[in-house]
Amino acid sequence: TIGREWREPALCRVIVGDAKEAFAKAEAAFAKAEAAEGPFLKGLEPAAMQAAEASAASAQCEAAADSAAALLADAQALLSQSRKEVFSFKEVADASVKANASKTLEALAAPASGLDRK
Repeated sequence: TIGREWREPALCRVIVGDAKEAFAKAEAAFAKAEAAEGPFLKGLEPAAMQAAEASAASAQCEAAADSAAALLADAQALLSQSRKEVFSFKEVADASVKANASKTLEALAAPASGLDRK
């Protein structure tokens, strides 16, 4: 149909851009969670800290982890929807656009499965 020839390739680029942005946000949130977890990873025991400091560090760590988990879940949901949408395109004028979008979305899925294991 008229318009699909240009619309679907443009949507592929937008979809891939949105997915990359969502995963970049999730990765940044996981980096923040790792930084918040730093004192505990360095062997500093909460018992060695003052009660208020230990409580604040623990709360900050948990909040950062919860935020990262939520962003990852959102990114994975977006990825799932994006893949369905790209695969549904029937009239992409340049098949390489659809193939590149699919390849990029697949590449984003691989490291994402490891993000929640950090």
